[in-house]
This record gives sequence, structure tokens and C-alpha cells, in this order.
Amino acid sequence: MKKLQLDQKVYEAMVNFQYLEFMLKGAIIQFESIIARKVSDVMQYQVNDSKINKLGLSKLAELYSQYTGDNNFNKRINDIISSRNRLAHVLFIKAEYLGDQKDIKLDDDIDEVLKHSMMADNMADEVIMYMQNQYNPAEEDFEEILHK
Repeated sequence: MKKLQLDQKVYEAMVNFQYLEFMLKGAIIQFESIIARKVSDVMQYQVNDSKINKLGLSKLAELYSQYTGDNNFNKRINDIISSRNRLAHVLFIKAEYLGDQKDIKLDDDIDEVLKHSMMADNMADEVIMYMQNQYNPAEEDFEEILHK
């Protein structure tokens, strides 16, 4: 595999993994904001965006699963997290040091990572769809309650 092709594949895979992480952060912040609005008459509840933005993919997936009740989401993401970590820690270094050398194992590794990066992209889309279907109407309901 030529270095330019490898670099493009690695880049595309990282973008997909980051996309999932970004969508999960947005969802967790939205969940926390809904809770804060819901309990504001009873107690003070602060949403800490900066703390949420520092969370790793594993913790974000765990929280997302708790908020949605979708335990399967957390199970499905484990392979994605492993592939993302492998890409970041192993494949990138291999790609940099191997350059144009032939290494079939590297091609196999990249194919596996690309498969999981596409799964990450699909899961990020699932998060968006879930939030649009479940929580946009809820926010409108909260706005109505606040204006009564």
C-alpha cells in the first residue's frame, strides 16, 4: 500500500472515530441540560460542559447507554474503541516507520480499523437520529412549561 493511500485511510478512520465522540459529547450535554431544566425548581443542577468535553469515548458511551437505556450501545462500541486505540497507538507508528515497505499485516490491520471506523460513523448517525427523534420534542415541551 502506498504511503499516500495509507495516510488517507488513516485520516478517514480517525475522522469517523472523532465524529462519534463529538456526537456523544453533544448528546450527553443535551441530556444534562434537560435534567438541569427539569429539576431547576427543586435544586440547582450545573451542567459542566468542559468536564464532559474531557471524557473519553468509553465513558461517553457508558453515560449514553445509561441515559438512553440502550445497554447494547455500550457493548457494540467496545470493538470500535479497541480499533481507535490501535489506530492511534500502533498503526500510525507502523505507517510512519514502514513507509513504502510492503507489509501485508499492515493492510489487514487497516482494513479492520476501517471496518470499525465505518461502524463508528454509523453509530454517530444513530446518536443524531435518537436525539432528533426523542429529545427535540422534549425540549419544546420544556419551553412550553417554562412559559406558562
